[in-house]
Amino acid sequence: DAGERAPHEHRPQPHGVAGAYVVLALRQGKWFSGATMGWGWIAIGTVILGYWHPLLVAAAAYVVGALFVLEPFLVELGAPVELAYATPYLAVIAALAAVTYAARRRGIRPPTQVWLEVLG
Repeated sequence: DAGERAPHEHRPQPHGVAGAYVVLALRQGKWFSGATMGWGWIAIGTVILGYWHPLLVAAAAYVVGALFVLEPFLVELGAPVELAYATPYLAVIAALAAVTYAARRRGIRPPTQVWLEVLG
């Protein structure tokens, strides 16, 4: 059928909608450095940790969100402020390293379709 597209063909995607929302709605249309406070990297790490599966990504996001909630409690317990605020980022980096190591040992690779869409 002429209306069907091959999986690798370009389709309009809503990439950047979240970034536009942050700039236009949350920051009153003004862009400045650090506007998202590194949350984009957390989002990418969360998607990878969830192995691109919506339910697993939601579970990973829940855990990362819990780490953000723990920041003030870590400061109250005597942790340096910088370390408390870095905890979610450090946890995602450590989890990505552990998951990558475990996946390589088992011969698990990311879903092929993800790379076809990115490179396609």
